[in-house]
Amino acid sequence: MGGKHEPTPPQQLSTGDRVSDNPLADYEAAIHKLQSDLPKPSAECVLAALLARDGVNRLVAMGAALDAADLDRLTRLDSQLKQAATKVENALGGKRLSDWKRIMDPLSERWWWSLDNTELLPHVALIVTIMLGVSFWFTGDTVGQLLKVAAVSASVAAVLIQAFLTFLTGSALTESGRRRAMEALRSLGFKGQFRSIKLVLLALFVLVLSFIGRWYLPSAVAVYYFHQGEAYASKRDWVQATGSYNRALTLTPGDQNIHYKLAVAYDSSFQFDRAIDEYKALITAGAGDPSVFNNLARIYILQKTEDPALRLLDRLNGQLRDLNADERYHIFKNRGWFKLSLKNYQDATSDLRTALTARDGLAAHYLLGLALEGLDRHNEALGEYDRALEIYSKNPDERAQVEPGWMSQAQTKLIQGAKK
Repeated sequence: MGGKHEPTPPQQLSTGDRVSDNPLADYEAAIHKLQSDLPKPSAECVLAALLARDGVNRLVAMGAALDAADLDRLTRLDSQLKQAATKVENALGGKRLSDWKRIMDPLSERWWWSLDNTELLPHVALIVTIMLGVSFWFTGDTVGQLLKVAAVSASVAAVLIQAFLTFLTGSALTESGRRRAMEALRSLGFKGQFRSIKLVLLALFVLVLSFIGRWYLPSAVAVYYFHQGEAYASKRDWVQATGSYNRALTLTPGDQNIHYKLAVAYDSSFQFDRAIDEYKALITAGAGDPSVFNNLARIYILQKTEDPALRLLDRLNGQLRDLNADERYHIFKNRGWFKLSLKNYQDATSDLRTALTARDGLAAHYLLGLALEGLDRHNEALGEYDRALEIYSKNPDERAQVEPGWMSQAQTKLIQGAKK
């Protein structure tokens, strides 16, 4: 009772425990300083703003009453701090902000220590996972299609792009992954944060890209193979042409133009059974091109299968008025050839002369020579053989219209006729 007690020395407050007479004014001054330093605020400026916000929070926790004006003022200042969050993180780095947060060990309600917040909104991870799963399916299907035609380069490119984007998006599903991804992106000059909405947009971009790749890339590769087939066909390299056309069809099986080109390539390389299958497929699909019927009829004539050839040629009779000169030439030439195979020389001669009124074609002259021979009009026949050989020597494009052996037979007949 009568003892004398030594006064207790005042407790030294830590940086985060200092109390200001007007914390709200200090916070406002710190925010203004922070904004004036944007877009590259110093670490001291940012730390001062965060500690000032701690002071306001402590004031409220102590029971200090804030009027409506103060609350509005605090709301405005908090909004300004949140808006500056991305620029603060870009300037200081997510790791430094995370270190501060770890040292201060704030309660969850002290949000201002989480300006680098990478937590995702509810269900974002599920949405992103679904998007990535669907994009994987699209990419896998695309690569599968390309590998069917041995398009290895395009397949590897598709896989690498998908792998990079998926790694970028998938890694962002974890906090550590988001930080690593952000560091990698910042090294490439990217500015921003992996907020939930940005992650969803990135996953959506991956999905859209894989969807576009699924529908565009196979078609683009098919176009490449088609043009490759055209180049081979122009050189009459029919084996390579059929290979390229088949690759194009594997990727775009419904393209009737490629089916037709493939049929012609098979036809020109004497693979008649395969050509017949392609021509029949075109007719079944509703192709109305007269050349499809004409070419198929020609093969049947070569194979001496008269009934199908006649039916095909009869189907073209009603279209004659709508056809151009070259199409009429081929129809009447084949009709004359068909009748010649039946030894109906008179009608064959008539149809072949009609064909020649449409176009001065090599094949029609040769066939007309055969028909005239059948009518014992040998001198006229020799004239047709001579004209056929003349066209053969002057017009290389016509050479594709004759069957093997026709020109050698024409020469033989001219030689034999000259001896008589």
